[in-house]
Amino acid sequence: MSWRSDPIATTEIDARLAGYGFDAHAINMEVYVQAREILVLFEGLLNAAQTKRMLLLREIKNQRWMGATRSPIAHGAQTPNEIRS
Repeated sequence: MSWRSDPIATTEIDARLAGYGFDAHAINMEVYVQAREILVLFEGLLNAAQTKRMLLLREIKNQRWMGATRSPIAHGAQTPNEIRS
């Protein structure tokens, strides 16, 4: 927090990091490398959710299609006379 808000602390911290061979780019890369596993896990969860969503929508579409193509007898009509009326 001091690095962001205090200019004196920022200068001191940057000087210490430079003494060890770190700059802003190296720090950003290290953070990315450490967060990479979490990002990969999150991407996998998003992909799984999308796949389940697509399967559910396909199942809903199939159920609607099957309902529209059923004969009147399948909907509960018992005799041909009931079908005509």
